Formats: sequence, C-alpha cells, structure tokens
Amino acid sequence: MQAWHVWVIIGIILSILEIFTPGFMMINFGVGAIIAGLIAAIGAGFKVQVLTFALSSLILFASSRKLVSKYLSKDKPEARTNVDALVSRQGVVIEAIKANLKHGRVKIGGEEWSAISSSEMEISMGEKVVVTGIEGNKLIVKKVE
Repeated sequence: MQAWHVWVIIGIILSILEIFTPGFMMINFGVGAIIAGLIAAIGAGFKVQVLTFALSSLILFASSRKLVSKYLSKDKPEARTNVDALVSRQGVVIEAIKANLKHGRVKIGGEEWSAISSSEMEISMGEKVVVTGIEGNKLIVKKVE
C-alpha cells in the first residue's frame, strides 16, 4: 500500500467520524489528510506530506470556524411565533376594557382576543391599543398615545 492510499483512507475515516462528533472539527483534519494524500501521490517526501497535512488542516480549521460561527450562531434572536408574535402589535378595542383588571376584547389582524389594560384604566371601544404582554389567555394592552 502506498503512502497516498494511507492518507486518503485516514481522510475518509476522519470525515466519517465528523458525523458522530459535534463541533465541525474532524472534517478539517479529514480534508487535510486527503490533501496530503494528493501531495503524496505526486511523489513528495514524508516531511512535505506531514507539513501539508498540518498546514491545510490548520487553515481549514481557522476558516471553517468563521463560517460556522457566522451561519450557525445561536446569538440570533429567536423568531416569535403563535401568541408571542402578538407582543408589540397594534389592534382596536371592540369591547371596552373596564378598570380594575376587568377584561374586554380587542381585534388584532382579524382575530379577536380577550384583553386587560396594563394601566388598570378603562379603554373605550374603538380606541387603538398596543400589546405589551400576555397573561394566560389574555393580552395585556395599553392605549396608543
């Protein structure tokens, strides 16, 4: 078995191991080994093969870290869905919201919701409101200034 066969086999094994390990790291060494295998196939010496493996793996590791952190970063804000998507949306009161946490009804985007006032003040029918939060199955709203 020639040296380039060994490098390519090592590269394939490391690339397959990437499936079972988190972190996107083994694939860099796998590709580095395959590149070293190509260098070995053209007749380069063992020292050149090892140096090629080390340098290509290091370069791939450094560049892939930037790509992975850019596209797979968990620092992005989560998209709001379902009832959480209503927070900060505006609507219209269709049934007056009484003082002292008595609920009324608001219409937001064609849907009717039970609502309470965040300021414990009455909000009359027809007034515009904005959703400030959610409490159980009721929206917490305040009058738009």
